Amino acid sequence: MQNQNIALSSTKQKTVLIHNNVTSGKEMMKKKHIFLHLGVQKSGTTTLRFSLDQNRARLLQFDDIDYICAHQYPVRLHGLDGERSCLGNPALECSPEDIRKDVYFMSFRSCLMNYRNSTATKALFHNEVFISNFSATKHSWQILRNELRDFDVTIILTYRRYFEWLPSYYAQVHNAQGIGNDWDKSKLPTFPEWFQLSADCTDQNTFSVHRRWGDESARRELHPIESEISRIKLHYQNIRIHNMHAFSGDLVSNFYCNTIDADYTCEHQIKMHVHANPMRTTDYEILALTAYEKGLIKNSDGLGRSEVGELAEKFHQLSAKVRGTKFPTICLSLQQQEELLNRSLEMEKRLLPEWFASPDGEAAHRTKFSQYIKQGKFCAVDAARVLEEEEWINFFAHVKI
Repeated sequence: MQNQNIALSSTKQKTVLIHNNVTSGKEMMKKKHIFLHLGVQKSGTTTLRFSLDQNRARLLQFDDIDYICAHQYPVRLHGLDGERSCLGNPALECSPEDIRKDVYFMSFRSCLMNYRNSTATKALFHNEVFISNFSATKHSWQILRNELRDFDVTIILTYRRYFEWLPSYYAQVHNAQGIGNDWDKSKLPTFPEWFQLSADCTDQNTFSVHRRWGDESARRELHPIESEISRIKLHYQNIRIHNMHAFSGDLVSNFYCNTIDADYTCEHQIKMHVHANPMRTTDYEILALTAYEKGLIKNSDGLGRSEVGELAEKFHQLSAKVRGTKFPTICLSLQQQEELLNRSLEMEKRLLPEWFASPDGEAAHRTKFSQYIKQGKFCAVDAARVLEEEEWINFFAHVKI
């Protein structure tokens, strides 16, 4: 029985196995199992990583799962997409000698070797940017497959509703680390502006959707997970989708209980304060940039855009003149909102059809979308209107940058 598509999603089973290659029992006994949890970004991966760190010893002792490479193989963006990366640079066709000079890859090899020589029979590797930074050349895939040839590999991707993921990813890639801290307004579009730039595949950000997941994802035709599956399935057939909305949104328990079958940790995991990676507003930095463009900021004292944005945020919170006032906003049009909702629903229906048909699927999807609209998640500050107010004009006039 080979290459069967097995649908495991239901209101009880919250993980979907996309493909399953069944091999003989003799062959399976020869290979240790490795789970590769590969994101995508902004899908609860930071929360999950903190929990894995806390439960690492428990996973190994009671569930025979070795959480490998933690704190060794980097999740930092430059780990795979650097110019000297054998897996991340499409221009390189690394020889065995070149690979031995790749510090990050050799760290990965060391982790695999330690697991191979251990008594554990299962391992978990977690890197949220592995595939989005991976150079999907034939040579790169061959390098990876060669490195993992001794293991039975299962790929895990975490699903988040597309309409939730999109503004969260926007905020992530438009922070100071992602775009620098200068006064170039073109680097920091508002969310509605970026929504259109992304769809047109003209976003110049280094981490733009079209550069990381392709034009179809940028045009909102494919969920980033679908893009990653299309790359992976040519080389690895066992792919599981971890639905972060299942288990009443308890993505950590769902991961242990249903995705990696860590039964003991599922029941006895360290209960911890969930480490959230909150979406930070860009409104104040956009306000600062607009004030700079208008010539309202005239002094020079070495401050960057993000520092002035922080000062503006504190002024908004503490000044009696503006405290508590809401900014006027610019939002996605009704047509854009409708398109976003429909595309998001279509993606979930393709990825998780049984979940989508359940009470927790389409109905909850629509309810959450309505909440996002009420919360202004698809909006940005109307900086031009704010800067017509005397209090804000005076504030920026006294800022020293």
